[in-house]
Amino acid sequence: MLSPEQALDSFFIAPGFLLELVAAEPLIGDPVAMAWDEYGRLYVVEMRGFMPDAQGAGRFEPVGRVVRLEDTDADGRMDTSEESTNPAPGLGVVLTAPEEVFSVRVNPGVNRAYLEGVLRPDGRLRQATSASGLVVYRGRQFPRQYRGNVFVAEPAANIVARFSIAENGLELRAEHHLYPEEKWGQREFLASTDERFRPVDLLNGPDGNLYIIDMYRGLIQDQQFLTEELREQVLQRQLEVPIGLGRIWRLRYATGADDTATGGMADSKLVGGLAEAGAEHLVSLLRSENGWHRDTAQSAGEAVRMQLAFAMGDLPGITGVSQGPTGSVSSR
Repeated sequence: MLSPEQALDSFFIAPGFLLELVAAEPLIGDPVAMAWDEYGRLYVVEMRGFMPDAQGAGRFEPVGRVVRLEDTDADGRMDTSEESTNPAPGLGVVLTAPEEVFSVRVNPGVNRAYLEGVLRPDGRLRQATSASGLVVYRGRQFPRQYRGNVFVAEPAANIVARFSIAENGLELRAEHHLYPEEKWGQREFLASTDERFRPVDLLNGPDGNLYIIDMYRGLIQDQQFLTEELREQVLQRQLEVPIGLGRIWRLRYATGADDTATGGMADSKLVGGLAEAGAEHLVSLLRSENGWHRDTAQSAGEAVRMQLAFAMGDLPGITGVSQGPTGSVSSR
């Protein structure tokens, strides 16, 4: 097990990018999903009942919850955690079709690793066994060539993969971007040598950066998918403990500017201003290159629909906009 500070040294990241810690235990435990509100507060689903031990005892206990994290001093790190709902049952898992993955460590702790073809000759996982948290990057902090790229978390391989999407008639084609690696030959956009790095959710942030939920645990397989061979390995290597940990990481481009001009997380006052913004300002944000700003402005606008309609009548050229990140501005 590595502390959050130690874990930073385990990451291999695409050139030009940095990883920063946003939150960690004890503020969060067993995080699996997240969402922002218009104040820049982060709501995190905690799946605290997931595999308490290698036998899955107590996994149906209603101990899951949602907590609200807040950066009270605007330094980019969450300072407070407040439970926002009553405990709830655990969540399901969605798997994806097999896709080659390129980690930066051997991956013995996966189901049926002893079968031919599951691992590469060098001991790395050959194909994805799980995928979660797929997100289309819609910020503007990364260089332009990353906008519209799809990022996918694969917790078993301890990686986050990057795909660029291209249209081919009525079809979409994805290109899997890999990076040269001295020891392993190739690696993913983001990879860790720490076996307990478990990326399970990705999300665009108000500041234009990409946020990663790390469930941070040794045992990631559910009881019904856990083979006896892997269960024995988990016990021998003590991968079932500790539990109740978790981290949230911020991925940003080193020379890019955080998107704070209209409400980025780096300035909590500006985010609060977005939450209380008037109709005219909300309408202007529908043209933002930052997808989070557009989405949040439209959501907030539903509460002031009549004001929006009035503002759109007063703002010349707002109707039928044909240029910009979405090609049009929409509102009821």
